[in-house]
Amino acid sequence: MTELLGQRGFDAQNYVSLAECRVQMNFSAGVLLLTEEALELGGSSELFETLAAQPAWSELPLIILTSGGESRLARLLELAAKAAGSVMLLERPVGTTTLVRSLQVALNSRRRQYQVRDLLEKQRRKQRELKEAEERLRRAKEFDDEVMNNMGEGLYTVDSQGLVTFMNPAAEELFGWSLEELQGRKMHDMTHYKHPDGSPFPAEECAGLQVLSFGRTLADHEDVFVRKDGTFFNVVYSSSPLRENGKLNGLVVVFRDITAKKQAEQALRQAHEQLADRARQLESLVKLRTAKLVQANEQLRKEMVEREEAEHAREALRSKLLHAQEDERRRIARELHDQMGQNLTALYLGLKSLLDANVRSSKLRRQVQPLQELATQTARDLHRVALELRPAALDDLGLVKAIRNLAVTWSNRCHIAVDLEATQYDAAGISSEIETILYRIIQEALNNIAKHSGARHVGLVLGRSADRIHAIIEDDGRGFDPVKARLARNGDGRLGLLGIEERLDTVGGNLNVESTPGRGATLFARIPISKNR
Repeated sequence: MTELLGQRGFDAQNYVSLAECRVQMNFSAGVLLLTEEALELGGSSELFETLAAQPAWSELPLIILTSGGESRLARLLELAAKAAGSVMLLERPVGTTTLVRSLQVALNSRRRQYQVRDLLEKQRRKQRELKEAEERLRRAKEFDDEVMNNMGEGLYTVDSQGLVTFMNPAAEELFGWSLEELQGRKMHDMTHYKHPDGSPFPAEECAGLQVLSFGRTLADHEDVFVRKDGTFFNVVYSSSPLRENGKLNGLVVVFRDITAKKQAEQALRQAHEQLADRARQLESLVKLRTAKLVQANEQLRKEMVEREEAEHAREALRSKLLHAQEDERRRIARELHDQMGQNLTALYLGLKSLLDANVRSSKLRRQVQPLQELATQTARDLHRVALELRPAALDDLGLVKAIRNLAVTWSNRCHIAVDLEATQYDAAGISSEIETILYRIIQEALNNIAKHSGARHVGLVLGRSADRIHAIIEDDGRGFDPVKARLARNGDGRLGLLGIEERLDTVGGNLNVESTPGRGATLFARIPISKNR
């Protein structure tokens, strides 16, 4: 049968059981064709339940092929009719033409069901769209009402005759009128009928109402409105035409109270006038003060010139004092070395001659030998003092050798190791004044280390670059606070950092100190070359 129906243009599916038919069946099926024997098989009740569960628009046509004349299937046929709603019985044997026509009738009925379904679905969709549109309209109206009720500006509408049709709460509060009181009355006659001087304000002169005549929007127009109690308040408003089907049928006015702004503008104008008066007074005062300031500046300039000249004189005097000091050191050192050294040598030789002449006198030897040792020690001390005052090596051998001799002597006396690095130093073109200052700076730094640092090692670096000479003195002692050290005024005659800086100032040099308590100290002394050649 399936093959036959296929040949007649039907799409037929064949199932061997009702259960399989129920599983595979869907509501897009056109006709369900069963035999009465299939209804006697198990699963007919489930099939009927499936058919009974069809949507309201669906009545799947059911064609049952019967043997005829038998009543044993009456109950099942009744159930089938109740479940499917549309049942056709065909008595076997069934001719092909009868079967085909029956199927075509059932399929036409099924097509009409689908058309009903589509119409119902279209109707439901339109109903949903209508409900959604109504909901959107409701929300829009709520939003508009909320905006109108809560906007800070006043808003009112009038019809083509100028009669009030709407007014929001802000407008009611600003005017002192309620919508019920003004509705249907001419807005101009109630809120815009007179000028602040009390003279009448004809409606023909109202710029806002002219919108009704010309249909053009009026924007940001300043004016004065009248409250219910007759008082005035300044406003700025915009008036726009309202149209329906292209026809002008009213206008909407939005305004805000600018009384506070006007008062602020008036106060600002007064403040500007007062400021202008004050400015004129200040201008006169400034001219007077300027004249005095010019005189004071001239006096200050003269004082600065005098102070600069005094500073130059002080620098020159300090330089002369340093030169004089070095000259005096050199003279005293030479005097100590020549005169006192010769005297001590003569004393030592006299004591030796005395001993040689009295070799056998042990008592005399005990008395003279301590004097010889004292004379020898005095000669050593005298030589050390002379070197400290003015080392001969500085004048005879140069700065590097003089510093090396100073380092060796100081290291032996203080038992502190000293390293000297001077390979980058070139004495060509360096004045004796600068070399003397460098020597004294290093000498004073070493003395301070011996007295205060507790160091075990000292590093000296003497170098020269294209534009300056530098000396670096570094120790591993206990360190100090550079700021406090500069401010210190020591009572033991020590030169200190301020003294080193004063020596450097005479030749345009500078001193930098890096130190932290407990972590040693480093002094950087720099002297420019170009300034002192």
